[in-house]
Amino acid sequence: MKRVIWFIITGLLVLALASSVLAENYQPVGKALGSYRNVIVYGNGRAGSSDLRKNPYQCVELVKRFYKEYFKIDTSGWRGNANQYYLIAKAKGLVAFPNDGSESPT
Repeated sequence: MKRVIWFIITGLLVLALASSVLAENYQPVGKALGSYRNVIVYGNGRAGSSDLRKNPYQCVELVKRFYKEYFKIDTSGWRGNANQYYLIAKAKGLVAFPNDGSESPT
């Protein structure tokens, strides 16, 4: 149950950070922007580049690192883009809940 709640919270955190980047309020790549549960969130520069050598701190990296550092879950085998994680949540041992509020995660 805790994993479900943190999955939702992490998703919201990622969306908030992505909105900031897309709104021209970008921060340099690698700049510490803050932290959540002692997991540091890093700037990824301007939006638009998926080159992980230039922009290593993509939203999916944050989710994987959060689960690895906070929950001690091995995320090394997690693949895919952030927009796919909802659809493949079960394969990752997670539970996906729709945003429409028809089903509560608690």
